[in-house]
Amino acid sequence: MSYSPHDIPETMRRCMPANERKALGIQTVQEAQQAYDDQAEKDLLRLCKQELSRRGVRVVHHLSHRAREHAGYPDLTFVIQGVPMACELKTRRGVVSAEQEAALAAMRLDGWRTMVCRTFDHFRRWVGSDGRGTEYIAQG
Repeated sequence: MSYSPHDIPETMRRCMPANERKALGIQTVQEAQQAYDDQAEKDLLRLCKQELSRRGVRVVHHLSHRAREHAGYPDLTFVIQGVPMACELKTRRGVVSAEQEAALAAMRLDGWRTMVCRTFDHFRRWVGSDGRGTEYIAQG
């Protein structure tokens, strides 16, 4: 009788060293959920960048956001009609870190419009039909 690595029960998977799970190409439920969330956030980032490009807006996405000196910096920064805007992208279950919240608050004090967007539709509404994020102006 032959077994697939995917036949290994979740309780056994959690007991296995991570390098062995990786070598077998299996994940715990938590690892699979994290991989799904990471991909969903990448897809959301891609859609938002495409929308800004479609509108002719130049956008900055820091690839070095994992570097310590950039901890908390928003995923997207851009300017629309002279209005500086910063957006942190999260999945529905994603949590905004203390560093991210502090960075967004500091930017708001400097006159930036900031938002945490969890869906592409939310992002499009925030940028607004006039292109300046006026729908959510009261929220920052």
